[in-house]
Amino acid sequence: MSKFKKKPRICFVSIDYPPHIIGGTGVYTQALAEFLSKKGYKVTVVTALENSEKESRGKCGTKIKFVYSKSRNILSFWKFYFFFLKKNKEKFDVVHGNDLFHFPAIFLFKKKYKIISTVHNSYLQRFHRHRFLRKFYYPILILLEQILLMNSDKIVAVSNLSGKYLEKYYFIKNKINIIPNGVNTNQFKKISSNLYKDKLKKKEKVILFVGRLVENKNPLFLCNLAKNFFPEDWKLILVGDGPQGKKIAEFTKSKNIILINKLDHEKMPEVYNSADLLILPSKSEGLSLTILEALACQLPVIITPETNYKNLVENGVDGFILKTTDKPEKWLESIKEALSKKSEYGKNARKKIIRMKLTLKDFEKKYEKLYLSLISQEHEG
Repeated sequence: MSKFKKKPRICFVSIDYPPHIIGGTGVYTQALAEFLSKKGYKVTVVTALENSEKESRGKCGTKIKFVYSKSRNILSFWKFYFFFLKKNKEKFDVVHGNDLFHFPAIFLFKKKYKIISTVHNSYLQRFHRHRFLRKFYYPILILLEQILLMNSDKIVAVSNLSGKYLEKYYFIKNKINIIPNGVNTNQFKKISSNLYKDKLKKKEKVILFVGRLVENKNPLFLCNLAKNFFPEDWKLILVGDGPQGKKIAEFTKSKNIILINKLDHEKMPEVYNSADLLILPSKSEGLSLTILEALACQLPVIITPETNYKNLVENGVDGFILKTTDKPEKWLESIKEALSKKSEYGKNARKKIIRMKLTLKDFEKKYEKLYLSLISQEHEG
């Protein structure tokens, strides 16, 4: 960094940011923003604000500047961000966004900043898994995503699968960097926790779902499985919020299903350590932070083939990979085995996180290298 006269200036754009988190992008953005701020970068985060949140942000011992849109609506957020960036475009070396929320950054003329776009799970991937949505707005989102990525200086895909989709359909091979998510193994580890003690009977097993309550995450599949096939001593706990929340609330009339709408992310190590198994039956996924966090806490997981990253989860090693079209008997058999071998699978899981370099430190090193390479190109130009 010594070859730069000024400290690099980064503008992150994420509609989610702790404490208000609906998806993993908020955790992802916070990890990068705090790391870079501590390294001496000048960091600005543009995000959405709920009135009760402002005081609890920025208490991380870092010098992060927060800029708040009052609306989470994408059109309102775009309008707010466009005028903010137009006024401050000379103040940033890099604009780094997730999803489509930094889309206005490509429209400013004579901009000097570089644009990094992170693709966690592209609209194109999700489109192929949603028959109903094909007829409506997803084709528009796919077009906007392609325009954004074609005008980005660098694209980060969090998994090889996501990268292959982008290469095949968007023709942007030379811009793509594969940087998997990383988990803080000092925070997410095996601890003693009885978070749900008041909700459980003695010897009940907790099957956990963590994520947005949306079609892509497929929580309704798990609710139906629990309602119709779980034995009395298995309890399904869903932690999340989203459009399918009302439908899932109906399932909570069943004695073995519990919905917890919102939790501070700092509580998540306790959540994982209070469970016996995590199930994530997503229709498509990049590299889920939820899976990494669970594995780091020595919690076995069951996922779908569309969710697996390389061999992160292996049958009979640290969990199982099942299709949602598999018979209920196969799901029940796999759940039963994972529960009976929780200790063995859990130890294997955490070892694999370390071996595959999916820790927060590995994640930070790769991103800093990417930022510095972009900034050096700008200075050389």
